[in-house]
Amino acid sequence: ENASEYWIEVANDSRFTSIFKFIKEVKSNSFILNQLPPNTYYWRIASVDNLGLPGRFSNHFSFTIQLDTTLPFLEVSLVDELGFSKEKEFPIKIHTEKNAELIINSNLVNVDENGEYKGILNLSDGLNVFEFVSKDQSGNSSKIKKEIFAELNPNIEFFDKDRKVIDEEVMISSKQNALEGFTRAYSLVKLISDKTKLETSSYTDKNGYFSVSLPRLVEQDNLRLVIISRAGHCLTKKVLINN
Repeated sequence: ENASEYWIEVANDSRFTSIFKFIKEVKSNSFILNQLPPNTYYWRIASVDNLGLPGRFSNHFSFTIQLDTTLPFLEVSLVDELGFSKEKEFPIKIHTEKNAELIINSNLVNVDENGEYKGILNLSDGLNVFEFVSKDQSGNSSKIKKEIFAELNPNIEFFDKDRKVIDEEVMISSKQNALEGFTRAYSLVKLISDKTKLETSSYTDKNGYFSVSLPRLVEQDNLRLVIISRAGHCLTKKVLINN
């Protein structure tokens, strides 16, 4: 009571033979010491009366400064790790370091006391890119990027190589070696012989283009074109062979 100010001693040892800082004229009962190198420090205080006379120093206390450069643990689990979805809502589970901040595409979300988060990602049709960032209390951050390709429309379309939509059967010549066209990106395209049951297959590229060779044909044979999107939507068309 009636202290007008405080003195603070900060030392590198508990006997205070190696003084790191000696601070006078502290007018409040709190003080911030900035830019401390990593070390263990010992501190004690003395109150000063209104005549400028200090009392005895208190018992000492200690604290340790450690430099934390370890990146926080971050694990992002998708229900479908292939990253394709038929639904607009896509469940996720995230586990990170306790007390770390979790940010999904620049939006801060709340994790529980164990550093876990369960939530839903809202998808739009096509490619969805998500960045997950975990930031610990020392400012270290870990990042994970995930891509999810959403196919919200179950109706697959098939286009010929000139980008004209084909609603009915597909007509090809027996002299052709391959069938070219466009459909959904990253889809599996099969040609299956009605007679021999032989099949050939290929995948579409990011623009939906494919070229699949014809299986070996026999007389009066026809083919089935089967398109299976990565999310599991399917389209089957009859392929008529014009001799």
